[in-house]
Amino acid sequence: MDIQAIFTQLKSIGIKFAKNQRGVHAIEYAIISSGITMIVSVIFLDDNGPFKNALIELFDGLKDKLIAII
Repeated sequence: MDIQAIFTQLKSIGIKFAKNQRGVHAIEYAIISSGITMIVSVIFLDDNGPFKNALIELFDGLKDKLIAII
């Protein structure tokens, strides 16, 4: 084989490798899911988080309204 044929084969392999997108989507989904997991853990697991405070205020308001009705 001459150098030109080897170069052509390597170029063909490189082009096929660059066009292969099978693993890219899995990596993208892993990055997105890890980001969402971090956001959810900050919102739900923090003792003074905004979500917990909003729920406490909501249920306190409902409790006060139920007590007023009874």
